[in-house]
Amino acid sequence: MSSSEPRQLRRSVANVIKERDELRVLTKYQSQVIIQLSQELDFYESLLTDAQYELKPYRSKAGEPKNNEKGARGTWLGTWLSTERGKSALSSTEEAWRKRNHQHAIALSDAIILDERHQNCEIRVRARLLKAVVERDCGLTEQALAETEEALKIATQNQFYNLAGIAQFQRGVSFFHLERYAEASLCFSLAAHTRGYRDQVSVWKHLGEQMRLSFPVGDPRRYIAQGFAALTCGAR
Repeated sequence: MSSSEPRQLRRSVANVIKERDELRVLTKYQSQVIIQLSQELDFYESLLTDAQYELKPYRSKAGEPKNNEKGARGTWLGTWLSTERGKSALSSTEEAWRKRNHQHAIALSDAIILDERHQNCEIRVRARLLKAVVERDCGLTEQALAETEEALKIATQNQFYNLAGIAQFQRGVSFFHLERYAEASLCFSLAAHTRGYRDQVSVWKHLGEQMRLSFPVGDPRRYIAQGFAALTCGAR
């Protein structure tokens, strides 16, 4: 073997290692793309399920009242849309939050969540979501995330599809604050159908994608973490 052959062999090995590493990065990226596309497919399937659910009242006998929730209108308090639908039960909590009395607002939310006299489960879900917003506002982002995920599960189980969309939005905001931009971006995609929230979702989705794409290809922060659960609104 000539003296140049070991050098050539080392160069060949180095090139193979480089190509292998580049292929690993590309494979990881493509796998993440497949995962994200699969989750977006779930999202569109959930939209179809929601649309079919919303059409049910129109199939009822003529003259029967429709049970559809009207388009959400209200006042924005940060990332929270205060609407007439939940105002009577949540007004005290919202007022305490406006006054920056976070602990009192959280306590008022807990009182609604835990009070079994509230037969309207929807109000309890709204209280849980408002509690999450207040927690995030005072720096308890991990707790807020856990609260929104619990609200999302309850909303989905009870077929409160618009509330599930609100929960996905609030979940996305929490992920954004935790600098988990890929997860945040997906949550905003899953909240895109939410009445009253479309403009806000669009803004946050744009910000999430900007931050996600600011990381270089191959950086784990650019991709959805393995094991992440989309918790789509159409889940059963």
